Amino acid sequence: MRGMILLCALALGLPAHAADKVKVGFVGTLSGPNAAIGVDIRDAFNLAIKLNGGKLGGLPAEVLVNDDQLKPENAKQIVERYLRLEKVDFITGPVFSNIVVAIAPDVLAAKTFFIAPNA
Repeated sequence: MRGMILLCALALGLPAHAADKVKVGFVGTLSGPNAAIGVDIRDAFNLAIKLNGGKLGGLPAEVLVNDDQLKPENAKQIVERYLRLEKVDFITGPVFSNIVVAIAPDVLAAKTFFIAPNA
């Protein structure tokens, strides 16, 4: 819960670079035996945005959500698409170490914010 509060606080203060909206790439485990954790995190994140009037940092927020199925290769493909095609402002969602380890180098190399809920 502390991690989610930190995530929301950071996201609310996130400066947007002259944009008209903030794009968030959410990668989580939303299916399979470990889905309950990912679904709860996704729902909490969406609720925080909803309670903030649909905004992050004072700008409308667009949240892209994808299921990594607890497979690092899936997470890497999702993050690659978020970074190259969707041009997200930050990536969040993963809580399992195998996913974090798989995507962190790509996110950091792209100089994009990476906020892990379990931090």
